[in-house]
Amino acid sequence: MDNSLRVYPVATYEAGPMPRLGLFCLRFHYWATPSAQPTVGRRYTMTPAQMRTLAKQMIEDADMLERQKAG
Repeated sequence: MDNSLRVYPVATYEAGPMPRLGLFCLRFHYWATPSAQPTVGRRYTMTPAQMRTLAKQMIEDADMLERQKAG
């Protein structure tokens, strides 16, 4: 990931399954500026396979960040 990218810290999120569609829905609320209220982002959907891939990647990245912090 490029460290020079503009980033928007996540304030909170909404997430859950959409059983009738067979999809998972995820929406982030993020800080566009430090003094503003969180901005509500777009709704993103993904398949169960995409969810599993994302979850695996997030766990691996969390493990790496925790190891880096401890070291």
